[in-house]
Amino acid sequence: ADISRNSEHLIETLEDFKNIKKLKRCGYAEFVQAALPAMEEFGVERDPESYKALMRIFPPGAFVPASKLASGFFPYYVQQRAAIEILCKMEKYRIMPDREMEAHIIAAFSEWSDVWRKCGRMVYWMTKLRNINPYPLPENIPNDPLELAIVALKRMSVDPQSDIFVHSSDQFVSKDEQT
Repeated sequence: ADISRNSEHLIETLEDFKNIKKLKRCGYAEFVQAALPAMEEFGVERDPESYKALMRIFPPGAFVPASKLASGFFPYYVQQRAAIEILCKMEKYRIMPDREMEAHIIAAFSEWSDVWRKCGRMVYWMTKLRNINPYPLPENIPNDPLELAIVALKRMSVDPQSDIFVHSSDQFVSKDEQT
């Protein structure tokens, strides 16, 4: 419940920025670079809707080059780099762009942009490599050394049906401690 409240708050903030920026056409990249580190503070780094809202900051048609030839000269480089940073952060948390985000990227930057190339590569490779690891790590890696050792032993064991038991050593007392 707390994460959804933070997610809603972040999305409202992004929508407010987008409405203010309809009048002025500047500051998109700076806002994205400030918002990306704040996603961990809000606790929405694994929320796809937050990334979509962040990508929707770039207005459709504003950064489209005039022709395919013009796209070869990397127009709107700063804005494209900011959008690629969003996609890189999504890739870090294994969030794949959906059709809505793909359509917005094409509308905002065109199908010849570096942003669209990055998005296309993410969709292609993330679908191919999604289930390649037969022993995936858990989403949240524990901080407790005992739990971490159990996770490591489960990963190292070849047989998935093997059981791991934890025996406490404080039950045993040495001869020196008895006297």
